[in-house]
This record gives sequence, structure tokens and C-alpha cells, in this order.
Amino acid sequence: MKKTMFLLFALLYLCASSCSKTDSSVKYNDFYSYLSKKPINGTRLHKQKVLWRHWDVKVNPDYTAAEGEYKIVEQKYDAIVLENDYIAVTLLPGYGGRMISCYNKSTGHEQLYQNPVGTPFAFGAGSFYYDWLLVYGGLFPTFPEPEHGKTWLVPWKYEITENSSERVSVQMSYTDDKTYETGIPQKFNNKATGITCIVTYRLEKGSTTARMDISLVNNGDNKADYEYWTCITFAPGSTPGDTKTTADARIVSAQDNVIVDISPSGSGDYDKVVSMDKYDDFTEWEYQGILYAHPKMSHDWYGVLNRGNNEAFIRVADNSITKGLKMWTWGYEQSISVNEDNSFLTGARPYIELWSGVTDRFFKKQTLGPGESLSWSEFYYSTAGLDDFTYACENGALFVNTEKKNDKTVKEIKIFMTQPDKKYRLAVETDNNEIISHEFVQQSDKAESITVEVANDKNSTIRIYQNNKVQLVYDEGAS
Repeated sequence: MKKTMFLLFALLYLCASSCSKTDSSVKYNDFYSYLSKKPINGTRLHKQKVLWRHWDVKVNPDYTAAEGEYKIVEQKYDAIVLENDYIAVTLLPGYGGRMISCYNKSTGHEQLYQNPVGTPFAFGAGSFYYDWLLVYGGLFPTFPEPEHGKTWLVPWKYEITENSSERVSVQMSYTDDKTYETGIPQKFNNKATGITCIVTYRLEKGSTTARMDISLVNNGDNKADYEYWTCITFAPGSTPGDTKTTADARIVSAQDNVIVDISPSGSGDYDKVVSMDKYDDFTEWEYQGILYAHPKMSHDWYGVLNRGNNEAFIRVADNSITKGLKMWTWGYEQSISVNEDNSFLTGARPYIELWSGVTDRFFKKQTLGPGESLSWSEFYYSTAGLDDFTYACENGALFVNTEKKNDKTVKEIKIFMTQPDKKYRLAVETDNNEIISHEFVQQSDKAESITVEVANDKNSTIRIYQNNKVQLVYDEGAS
């Protein structure tokens, strides 16, 4: 019996090895070789082909799947690339309407995770809408159900809505008009909602920000219950072609508390409210787990910082609309120890997955009345040179490190604004009096830093201006 089992495993290993052999001239998850090598001095939009490898799976017309197959196959997708002189964004309308890559040209690093070898998993577990999942990565809209929704693998309609030297944009849309009679786990709604989700990705000249405008429209004559979540798989500061989060990864936010749904430490603290500090480091996730911001998102920003190179990827939005924040990983050890080329049916991968939703938890519905719509914008950008975060908005981020010395407080202020090579002015105020004015040109690959002293009993307000217009305000007393 032992000899038979050994021969079986040896056969499977050889099969996996032979199926994994590919043409060495072919590059997978290559979102970089086709980027402009010369200054663009504006924006550029172009179409490309991208290749992805994954373990094979036979998908039915209704997107359910019976099982995976023990061989690795290639999948080719049509991609749309938006780029300027600072970042490049690659979009895949054909696989869930996602942004699969956000590349920082100044640092040469990727900010989003891309699975080098995807594997189908969770067949029949009842966890996902089609009762299985295949993770590629990037960031993408999920609706009208939770847990990756109904559209994560579905082609979205798209059109190029602007293609000029000032800005480029692509609009994608999907209407939930299909009812699935079989194969859907009971906890999901298998009926069509009639809601159309419209997502427009934008990139402007001279900006490090990728903008995502989202609209949900109820086209029907009846109210429709739904959920919407944006899923982001973070891997900031990664080497292109080898994206991952490491022991240096930390979730950054101004969130004080979270509620535990599944404990990342296995501590049995289900449904308990704990400090966000308990689980902000990736290494503190001993197991896969689920946390939610409690009682809701308290600020309009969050992200993940790579402390190995002080690069971060930040999301900013009006979180009075997207009030939910869900946090999830596979667990640190399981993530970093995986061998993707020999991971059949094993989903664990090294990324941090954060979600923003219109409800505060999965399986809590929002309602759109007949003809009603809901719209908002999400802003995504990478930073360089910030080793922590105190505040962020759509125009930039800062970190304020304070140290008391006698009757003074010394503040080291580090700033990264989203329009590099532009002039800014930083002003520090106490008691409505400007005590410091500092002019600088934002570099694309490092933060600006200044040190100031204020009296111990004084709160300060930091304002950053561009052309006399306020771009960022951080009020220490209001934080």
C-alpha cells in the first residue's frame, strides 16, 4: 500500500512538473515591458494582451464549476493600459472589470498583488456565490452579493470614454439580470436584482492617483436589495513579476477598533471588539481571519505599508457611503510558505485583502428604490518615503512624529503629495497664527520632511497649499 501511494504521488508530481513547463520566452503577469520608455508629458491609453497561468478548471455556462484539473494552463486577456509619467494602470474588463496592476514608475514597484499561478478552490464549501473561487488579484468591484459577488470572473462591457493628453478613462458596466436556479449556496440570493454597476477608471496628467468612480442604478420598477464591496489585494512596494506582502507589511489607518468575525490568532475572541493595533502587522495573523471596522469606518482612508522600502498603497473615499471595512488574509506563515507551482486546490497566497462596502458587514443588505442610484469615487495612490501615517486625503498623506522636550513639542512632519514635481507650501498654525511656512517641490520617489517646535499646550493645524489653494488639512485637535 505504501509503495502504491508513493508511486501515485510521484506520478502526480511529474504531471504537475510537465504541465507547468512553458515557453521561457513567454512572460506571465507582464504589465511592464510595453510601458513607454520615453516621457509622455501627458497621458496615454493603449491596448495589450496579458497572459496568466492557473490550474485548470472546467467552468459551466452558469459559472459554476464541478472540479479543478491537475494541470496548469495559460489564459490570455485583452488589457487596457492607462499611463502617465508617474504611474501605469492595467485594466482587465474580461475578468471581473478589475484593475490588475498599479505600477509606480518612479520606484519601479508594483502596488497590487497578482497571483503567479491561480488555483481553483472551495468547491462545494458554500463560501462563494458560484461555490468555488479562482483568485487573480488586483482591485475590483463586487456586487450584488458578498464574498466576491457574482461578477468576479464575468466579462464586463466597456468603452473608452476619454483619450486625451490631459486624461484617459475607461467605463465598465455590468447589469445583474440573470437568475441562477441551481448550484448557488442557500445563503446567497440567486435572483436577479436588475441593478447596473458602472465603474469608470480615470488617470490624469501629472498625478499619481488612479481614480475609480462607481455608480449603482436600479433599472427596475421594484426595490432591490444588494451589497457592494470593492476588493483590494494589497502588495505595495513589490518587485514586478514577484508581487507579495512580507513580514514588513502593516495595515495603516486611523481606525481605533475592530470586531472579530474569525480570529486571526485562533484566540476564540469571536464577536469581540479589540484594538486595531492587535492585528495591524501582517505577522500577527497566525491564521486566516476576518475583522470588520467597528462600529464602522471612522475615517476616509486606509492602506498597507511596506516597511522594507517605505512604500504604501492608499485608498481614500467618502466612507459615510462606503462605511464598511473588512480585513482578511490567509495567515502569515501559510501565505509566505506556499509554492504556487505545486499548489493544486490550495488557495493561500501572500497578500492582504481589504474590502470597502456600503454596509458594515457581509450579508447585510442595502436597498435601492425603483429608479434610484448611488454614486461615489475612490482614489488610489502609492506613497514613497513615509514610514507611518497620521492622515491621508485624495491629494496626499502625511505622518507627524512628536517628541516632547522640556516645554516644547518637536514635530517631524513628513509629506507625500499626489502631484510630483509641483510646488507646494506647508503652513503650521497654532491659535490661528501661522508659525511656519515651508515651500517645497514634491519629489516622485521620496517624501518631504520638516521639523518644527510648538509649545506643549498648543495643538497645531497643518495646511498644504498649491497655487494658494488648500490641498490638505490636518487638525491635530480634531483627530
